[in-house]
Amino acid sequence: MDSVSSNLIQTIGVVSDTHIHSQGVRLSAKLLSVLQDAEVGLILHAGDICTLTVLKELEDIAPVRAVRGNRDLNLLGCLPLIDHITIGKVKIGLVHSHISFLSYLLDKLLYYRNGYCFERYAGMLHRIFPEADVIVFGHTHIAESRHWQGKLYFNPGSCSCESKWSLCSCGILRVLGNGSVKAEILVL
Repeated sequence: MDSVSSNLIQTIGVVSDTHIHSQGVRLSAKLLSVLQDAEVGLILHAGDICTLTVLKELEDIAPVRAVRGNRDLNLLGCLPLIDHITIGKVKIGLVHSHISFLSYLLDKLLYYRNGYCFERYAGMLHRIFPEADVIVFGHTHIAESRHWQGKLYFNPGSCSCESKWSLCSCGILRVLGNGSVKAEILVL
């Protein structure tokens, strides 16, 4: 056994922006296979779930922690907007993106005017989770695994909405006993 695996506390699957609106539609077999093969012990869903059957399907693999996204108005009483998770020494903040409709509208205006800007998101997310070591977010459909101002910002991208800007993807976080986190984006 190598030093990384002997120091491993938890392997976490990370998904976002599934956008499954119909009860009869399922998650991709490739996504489910990736999560099973990684032997995840926990799955984080960063919002835009759209139907609870998505979470039930993921729970067949591992326990799930999920937050509401801007497309999850029907899940208003079921899921929080933000979640704080501690694994070993690592504090993880989980959010879709904006925590108010006003900040969502402002960001839409800035996006249409200036395009996507990681630093704009990171600044907003840092204010939501000042104590977090890792911030998991979604919404942009753009996979990110970036250290900025002492934190890991991790967006798994969308696991079901391929576009000309991004491929379908998910993520894996490996939390180690020394408080470090190994992050990986996997194209589906």
